Amino acid sequence: MADAARRFEWHPQARLMWRGREISRPTGHAPADAPLAVHLAHALTQGIPFLIAADPELRGLAEGSETGTFFTLTGGTTSAPKVIRRSCASWLDSFAVNARLFDCEVHDTIAVLGDLSHSLALYGTVEALHLGMDTHVLEGLSAPRQWRQVANQNVTAIYATPSQLHLLAKAARGTQNENMRLILCGGGALSATTRSMIEKAFPAAAIREFYGAAETSFITMTRDDTPPGSVGPAYPGTMIEIRNPEGVPTTDTGTVWVAGPYLFDGYASGLENAHLDASGYVSVGEIGRLDEDGNLFLQGRADRRFTVADHSLQPEILESALSTLDGLSDCAVLPVPDGARGHRPMVVLEAMQDATLPGRVRDCCAQSLGAWAIPQEVHLTDTFPRLPSGKPDLQSLARRFGVTA
Repeated sequence: MADAARRFEWHPQARLMWRGREISRPTGHAPADAPLAVHLAHALTQGIPFLIAADPELRGLAEGSETGTFFTLTGGTTSAPKVIRRSCASWLDSFAVNARLFDCEVHDTIAVLGDLSHSLALYGTVEALHLGMDTHVLEGLSAPRQWRQVANQNVTAIYATPSQLHLLAKAARGTQNENMRLILCGGGALSATTRSMIEKAFPAAAIREFYGAAETSFITMTRDDTPPGSVGPAYPGTMIEIRNPEGVPTTDTGTVWVAGPYLFDGYASGLENAHLDASGYVSVGEIGRLDEDGNLFLQGRADRRFTVADHSLQPEILESALSTLDGLSDCAVLPVPDGARGHRPMVVLEAMQDATLPGRVRDCCAQSLGAWAIPQEVHLTDTFPRLPSGKPDLQSLARRFGVTA
């Protein structure tokens, strides 16, 4: 059978649950205002191309597409989300890989914590239903309710982002879930603090971090022997190249390019050449390096880098260092235009009010990169605005604190 004809299937033994309520296998069309899980159920039942999004106009982009095609959204961390086009085959191939890697069985029960418009939650849901596993979509529930649902429904595996897992583990309040066997974490770096919280809340679970993007799907996956700070070696079937600014492969730090069977087919508005080269490699602008064993170490996105007094600052490096401080849930480093220095860094913390935090932040920045990286402004806020992926909405944060380009 040609790849174009391969489609997702809803295994007859798999049930789809949304916030604790079972979603039946429907016929006909889903009401426009139905939950996203219902729209997905209709698409999978009918085997039609789909785009799972709250906006009906976006959902309409999938109409009339070729069999075996579907659409999803990019994360939109640094710009507006883009609609991307994929073949079902590009995900089906990795379903088979994961089934082998993690011994997936029909008696497993999966939970996703995020919105189905985000590719991570959508992937986990479609994979589980295709492989025959009951699936619980818990988006929109508070972290304490998610914790109870995970326990009450005997969930054995979770797909989630670091932020979602942090809140879930925090909701445990010292209790433990020993039924969980696997936690798959993507969409950002997992801090040592959050990992420790997860390990205490789910003592029997294997934690596997993966790095990828909506355009690439899986790029790397950690293993038991993955060195600290790395996102792991290449995912089975994926090839990774690090290239310098001239596009030449290098053993030093550079832009990450990937190839393999899991790549997207292009954006809904057409393929952008900046993301695909003639040899079939794709880049989303991430900066990193490979060690001698093939483990990938990331620095951050090239489009987040900014200059401070002739120094190049990669915000993710500071954010990683700051995440080790006690008393905060999340942090973001934003560029503030400065006529004399180019920019100056501003730090925003998701944390309770603590008079010691600003000083500890400045000390941490100085120790990590030097005095030039010390922020003049450190702001504390109870909650961050977040994208459907669970990541901080950096554009909204910038507007909230008066940062302009």
